[in-house]
Amino acid sequence: MKSRNHLLDLLRVYLALCVVNEHVIVLYNIDESLFLFLPSNIAVYVFFIMSGYFNYFSIIKYKIKEFYFNRFKRIYPQYLAVVFLSLILFIKYLQINELFEFIFFNSLMLNFLKPSFTNFNILSQVKAFNGSLWSIKYEVFYFIIAPLIHHLTHKSVLKKILINISPFVLYLLFQDAVFFYYCLFIIGNLIAKKEYVFISILSFLSIFLLPVSFIYSVILFGLFLILSMNYNVKLKVPDISYELYLVHFPIIQFIRLYFKEFNLLAFVVLTISITFSTFLLFKLKKNRFWKI
Repeated sequence: MKSRNHLLDLLRVYLALCVVNEHVIVLYNIDESLFLFLPSNIAVYVFFIMSGYFNYFSIIKYKIKEFYFNRFKRIYPQYLAVVFLSLILFIKYLQINELFEFIFFNSLMLNFLKPSFTNFNILSQVKAFNGSLWSIKYEVFYFIIAPLIHHLTHKSVLKKILINISPFVLYLLFQDAVFFYYCLFIIGNLIAKKEYVFISILSFLSIFLLPVSFIYSVILFGLFLILSMNYNVKLKVPDISYELYLVHFPIIQFIRLYFKEFNLLAFVVLTISITFSTFLLFKLKKNRFWKI
């Protein structure tokens, strides 16, 4: 890509806000959502399509070692910072015998094996400090195999067909989420390559093989991409979507312990806390501390 498209950066921030909105609703048991926001599952699906889209340009831009190192710097430091933020926020619920287990599994991105502390689980309906981290393992899985897939399918049409269709078939057979999100990545990757015939075929197959929300998300991203190609935003927008997505859930969990009802004061405290934490995490990413 010749220049960064800031309209797509705005889209990523908007999608992250959709997820934040949904989590506030769920954790506070609010009956209604603002009509301005998409359902969180659609927002996450479009996120994954965008990851596949932008990841293609990184693959062709960098050598494989640089690609993996850049992905590591982009994902892991902020992730680890949020893990330790969660530990600090909820340390009063810690039993000392749980400390090593929590740090060990969460540091390895196996947060689903130790998502919180036992004493916290007694109080919370959602037994996880950070319910947003579930998607990170799918992102990391794709980033690991993406360069290999690119190498295998770069020149072979047969391999391209087999590798790109296989996750759709595997999802139909096993109904496993890893194949579903892999399908989203593939669509984003093919859109970046401008493989429109292939995209049309897979989109048609998805009508019969995948939930309708899949094709809806593909269409939605396609519309945003067409719009961005014709109306690129000149205003530079910081891409805080990943930081916002990472940090908002433990902040909501923590604030909810002290503000049981969602009222104006809770809204103000949540907004200030999430905004501050997001930009602090974004600032740490830009700081030379992360530039190993």
